[in-house]
Amino acid sequence: MKKNCRMSLIICSAFIFLISCSTSKEKTSWYKVYTDQGLMVVNSDSASIKVNLRYSTTDNFIGKDVYGDLEEAYLQPEALSKLYKAAEYLNGLHPELRLLIWDAARPRRIQQVLWDQVEIPLPERAQYVANPETGSIHNYGA
Repeated sequence: MKKNCRMSLIICSAFIFLISCSTSKEKTSWYKVYTDQGLMVVNSDSASIKVNLRYSTTDNFIGKDVYGDLEEAYLQPEALSKLYKAAEYLNGLHPELRLLIWDAARPRRIQQVLWDQVEIPLPERAQYVANPETGSIHNYGA
């Protein structure tokens, strides 16, 4: 009986370990994808910047989490530098306030999901959501 319990415990522990490893790989894959393209992570630990990616929640205009495990904001270095300068400027004027980032770099496949979810006739749709074939500045982290 003790052998069976011990073996069950070992199997459960191994299973939990494998699940945690696969989850970690998914989370770090976005980091690799974006940093390989030259983008940088927005430091949300800053007292003057908060990141709350709306498309990584259901609190957005389509009511679905379309980002999945993408929970960090990525920007081009120049855009990130300007964001930090703006945050520093705001902090100097109103230290009680901070910038709130709702969106940043967006993969094209997610742009396609947003495009498909909007129930507006095609000619007008591009006024509200970028066509995934042409993309938008979100697809480049700008």
